Order: sequence, then C-alpha cells, then structure tokens
Amino acid sequence: MKRFLLGLIAFFAPLATYAASLENPLGDIKDPQALALRIVQVFLGFLSLIGLIMFIYGGFLMLTSAGNVERIKKAKGTLVWAAAGIITILGSYTILSFVFNLLKK
Repeated sequence: MKRFLLGLIAFFAPLATYAASLENPLGDIKDPQALALRIVQVFLGFLSLIGLIMFIYGGFLMLTSAGNVERIKKAKGTLVWAAAGIITILGSYTILSFVFNLLKK
C-alpha cells in the first residue's frame, strides 16, 4: 500500500507544479454578463465540435455502406441531423450574441 501511495505522489507531484503555472482561461473577466457569454461560447463551441464529429461519422457511414440500403439510410439520417444540429448551434450563437449586445447598451 505504501508503494502505491508513493507511486501516486510521484506521478502527481509534477502535475501540481505544472498546474500552478497555468493561466486563467477566462482571462480578466469581472463582469457577470461577460462571464456568462464566455461560458455560452465555450459550451456552443463544444457542441459544434460534436456536430462536426457526427457529420464526419455520417460521411464515413456513407462511404462504407457498400450499397447496403439500410446503412445508406442511416448515413443520410446522421448527415441530415448533424447538419440540422450545426445550423441550430450557429443560430443560437447568433441570437445569444445579439441579446448580449443589446444588454450591454
């Protein structure tokens, strides 16, 4: 048990010194409105990444379908819903940016 704990300490000690040198990813945000906008931007960026991955997955399914009607149907559905998700994400980002710009004034 001692060896295990010593191993954990030896593994995490360099990570602790590295974490102390990291900068704040939010920058110097003091306004709650700017913080909320930044959190929404990060969240929507993450969702966009998932949408892109789903779009690539749908393309992969289409390429590997080998003429199988069921797999082509599944690939088309994946591509359509991934595109709809990306459009929804971009639309929500546009609306939220507009609302936050109105609230700033």
